[in-house]
This record gives sequence, C-alpha cells and structure tokens, in this order.
Amino acid sequence: MRIIGFILICIVGAIVVSNSSNLVLAGEPSFSIVRHGAESKFPEGVRFFLEVNSEEPITEIRVYFEKMGQSSRRSYRSLEFETGKSVSAEFIMRSGSGGQYIPPGTRIEYFFEIHDALGQESRTEESTFVYLDTEFEWRTLTDGLITVFFHGESMTQVGGTILETASTTLKYMSPVLGINPDEPLHIITYDKYRDMSKALPFRSEATSKHLITQGMAFREERVLLVHGKSDSVVGTTSHEFTHLLLADAAGRAIQRIPTWLNEGLAEYGNQNSTGEYGRYLEYAIKNGKLKPLWHLGTFSGTPGEVLLGYGQGQSVVEYLVSTYGQNKMAELIQNIKRTFDIDAGLELTYGFDQHGLDSEWRRSLGVDPLPVPRKNIPKALQQEESLPTIVSQALRPTTAPVTVGVPEDKAPPNIDIDSPKGIYPSDPIPPTDGDNKPNGTPAPGCSVIYNSPMAHSDLSILTLLGGALSLYGFVVWRKRD
Repeated sequence: MRIIGFILICIVGAIVVSNSSNLVLAGEPSFSIVRHGAESKFPEGVRFFLEVNSEEPITEIRVYFEKMGQSSRRSYRSLEFETGKSVSAEFIMRSGSGGQYIPPGTRIEYFFEIHDALGQESRTEESTFVYLDTEFEWRTLTDGLITVFFHGESMTQVGGTILETASTTLKYMSPVLGINPDEPLHIITYDKYRDMSKALPFRSEATSKHLITQGMAFREERVLLVHGKSDSVVGTTSHEFTHLLLADAAGRAIQRIPTWLNEGLAEYGNQNSTGEYGRYLEYAIKNGKLKPLWHLGTFSGTPGEVLLGYGQGQSVVEYLVSTYGQNKMAELIQNIKRTFDIDAGLELTYGFDQHGLDSEWRRSLGVDPLPVPRKNIPKALQQEESLPTIVSQALRPTTAPVTVGVPEDKAPPNIDIDSPKGIYPSDPIPPTDGDNKPNGTPAPGCSVIYNSPMAHSDLSILTLLGGALSLYGFVVWRKRD
C-alpha cells in the first residue's frame, strides 16, 4: 500500500508540475522585434519607430520617454499602426509650433511597450538618443561631463576653444555655487548665425530681424546653443554655461533666484567681460540713478535701465564674494533652495535681507543707503518708479558679453540711461552677407530658457527693443544722409 500511495503522489505531482509549466509558457509573450529606435526629424521633432511580429494580434504599442535634464519627467504616447500580427508603428514627438520646443543637443531616454490581444506585454531595453540638426554631420569634443558638438573642419579649433572655456568655467564656479555636477552638459555650436537661428525657439519676425541671439541656455535640457563665429564666443559661453551650473545648484528654486543674483553670478563667471555694464553703473552712481536692489527681481524699464540692472547685479555679486567669500555664496544658494525666498536666504547666510545688502553695497561705493522700505505697503505701490517689464520671469535676457553698440568714445556719462539711446549704435547698421553677421544688433544679452513651452510669448516681448532700435537707426541714417 505504501508503494501504491507513493506512486499516486508522484503521478499527481507530475501532473501539477506539468500544468504549472504549461501556464508559465502560455503567459510568455511571443514578440519578435524586427527593428526599433528613434531618429531626428529636425526641426519638426523626434520620430520613434518599431517593427514587430507576433503570434497574436498586436493591439497597442507605447513609447515611454523623458528628456534628460534638471527635472526629468517620463511620459508615454501610443504609436500609430494597423492592428495585426506584423506591424510597423511610429510616433512623432513634435517640437516647436506642433508641440513643446526641443533644443538640439537634448538627450532623450526611451523604451517601447507592446501589448497583444491576449493581454500579454513585453518591453524593450532603455535607450538614449541625442536630438540633433540633421542638416550637418556633427563632430564632438568631450571633457568629462561636457560635450561640444560642432560641424565642419573649420570649426574644430572653435569647438576646442568652447570646450576649454566651459571646462574652465566649471572649475572656477564650482566652489562659488557649491556644486559637483554628475549629469552631461551639451553645447551645440554653429558657424553661421542664419543656421543657428533656425534652431532657436519661435521668435516674431521683428525680433528675429532686429535682435541677434549669440547664445541661449536651456536649463531643463542642460543644453547650450552658441554662435561659434561670434567675436564674443568665449564670454558668451562662460556666461551662459554659468546659468546651467546655477540651475544645477538651485534645482527647483531656480525660479526664485532674483534676476540681479542670477545675472550677477553669470557675469561673475564671464571669462571675457567687456566692462560695458560697469560703465552704466558708474554713470548711475554719479547721477543718483541706482535702483533699490529689491526692485531688481526682474529687470524692467528702458533698455538703458535694463543694462544698469546687469551692472548692479554684477557689482553686488562681486561685493558679496570678495567680502564674505565663495563658501558663503554657495551657502546662500542652498538657503534659497531650502526657503524659496531671497530675503530669508540672505538672512540665514549673512544676517541681512536685500535692504541690508543694498545698504552695505552702497556704502562700499561711497553712496548713502536708502531708507528702510515700508513693508506694510504693497510692493506694487512701492515700485512706483518701475516701468512695464521688458522681459518676464520665464525668459530673461542675460548679461551676455556681447557689446551692444555704444562706441568707446561715447561713455554712458554722456548718455541718459532713461532714454532708449542708452544702448543704440550711433550709426545705422550696415548690410551684411547674411552669414556670420546678420542684419540686427546683439540683444542686451543672450537668453536663458526657464520654461520652454512659455518661450513663444516671452520672446516676442523683446520686439519692443528691436522695433525701437530700427526706428532710431532710421532716424540717424536720415540725419547722416
């Protein structure tokens, strides 16, 4: 009996094992992937594609993707295809007018998920794709986390200069900002401005015609676009690269960094500053036109006042670092990151708020401090001097080291900064060959994108500056004629 019982147990066990094995096999999807990947369809966007065969009809294919950067967020979309056992599917992630703008140089991580009629699913391994302008064959130079993309043999030396500039800026600004980046940073450089302009976010026709963007930083994507043949390429690269580093240090609190500090730090990291902003600052000091520091959360007013804001920001940052040291500046960034407030960050770090800092800085310049602001009065009423904002919080022109057309023999003391003449050239803009020096004037700075989807409306605001420039140039030309 014992023998018979043992045999029965073995038979039952074999049946159970057999059925269990069949269940596992039945649950395994039988997909055969022919090919899959991502390709650039610049400037329209990125095309994700997948070809797959299956024993059961395929009902859905998804692509999961995220732009690698400051705050990566994974999304998914369903690919388009006709249901069947052998399918070819695709999805285009639009850039620009058809979707969220994607700057060239953006790293995108993605994978596909496949579903069949039985509810079985499978997914591919994660892959990384770099979105680039398909008009050119790109070459690269790399130093640690920094990679410079350039095209053409003639741009090899320029690419090396840009890489050296970015690497030096990283070493110089790391202790000031208290950072040690661990994610890649990409720099895309074009030899012709007309080619680079096609890669920039949408801008109105007037803005594109009258304002030249020498460089643009994209914080979210950790990408920098630079006009490589610009005379100010070293200054532009170091200034804009500092913006990317500051975004690393501040994280989500980057939106709460006031413009005077953001631009002041970027100019502190500028390896080839022209001193242009200092001349506006000197004029303002002599003529009592300095603005309260707490009015410079964003730069507003006439173009001359905007440039003065750059000068004040640069001077205040230099004062803080020279007086209290680099470690304190790094501590300030961390305290703003904790509190999301500039005054609270200053109090925790230095023991004073913006008014206290403004007073100390003014005394160091030999200027009497301002009275304590009336905190019980709404800020809107306190800032009755302020004029309509030229740029918004989402997109601020930065203190790029591009010269803005003021001749060396006409220093700001002879120019009223309250007038648009403060930044306009004294001669009409000459015609060009349309390559490296397009018609127009460099903006008061290059641009840093804080939120790509909002760039469309914010960039158009700069048309005010471009239109005034055009009118002034025409008047001067008529007088000369």
